[in-house]
Amino acid sequence: ATYKIVGAYAPGSMGGYVDAELTNVGNGYDFANGTFASWCADEQTSINVGVAYNMDVYSSLYPDALPAFTAYADKWARVNWIFNHLDYYPGYTWGEVQGALWKIMNNWNGQAAGGVPAADATVDQMVNDSQSHTDFTPLPGGWAAVVFVPEGTDPNATNPNLQTMFVQVDP
Repeated sequence: ATYKIVGAYAPGSMGGYVDAELTNVGNGYDFANGTFASWCADEQTSINVGVAYNMDVYSSLYPDALPAFTAYADKWARVNWIFNHLDYYPGYTWGEVQGALWKIMNNWNGQAAGGVPAADATVDQMVNDSQSHTDFTPLPGGWAAVVFVPEGTDPNATNPNLQTMFVQVDP
């Protein structure tokens, strides 16, 4: 698939960190070409707005198939738990969701970064609540992260310098 950040950077117009235009989505996926709210896994690595990236596509529901540097079943389960329980946090903001995702995926220090405000009590609550859901699997009609990694990235690399992006889909 091809992944491109379109429009504003942090926040996007669709409720996520950025808006991502997905094209060239092949058959067999639970999503199609379109524009989606998107999130990133690492506050220290950037990705360019308006640049089309050829990406390999992975489901967070099958972490064993993910490249080694992002194959963390417990972390993806927690991300999916948050996506499916946002109603627990009335009035949450996109920045709080992105901050919680950074804390889970990359142990973010909570300081404002990349357009995301500093962590607050809601971020900490999301992270704490997700800790007991390291085996969460969304039910039909729920949400799961679809993970995008730059095409050709060595799946055995332990710490490549790249940004892992993801969107929510109903598997």
